[in-house]
Amino acid sequence: MNKFDYDDIVTKIKILELKLKRNSLEKERYTTLKNYSFSLKERREWDEKYNLLVEEEEAIFAHLYTVYEEFAQMIALKKKQ
Repeated sequence: MNKFDYDDIVTKIKILELKLKRNSLEKERYTTLKNYSFSLKERREWDEKYNLLVEEEEAIFAHLYTVYEEFAQMIALKKKQ
């Protein structure tokens, strides 16, 4: 394992964790603001935005899990050496 591969995976993990944090903050914001909208059309738009954020979060979780698995494999290979 070279330093470049290690730094690349660590950077991917940090970026994905930041995306998750941003996504959760946006979901919280949409949830609190949704309570103040009265129009049915606005509520549908909020629901669509919220559902898109949930889907994006699930995709990020899946990608993060994959990167963690790669990282674990990389560390296991390093320990064998």
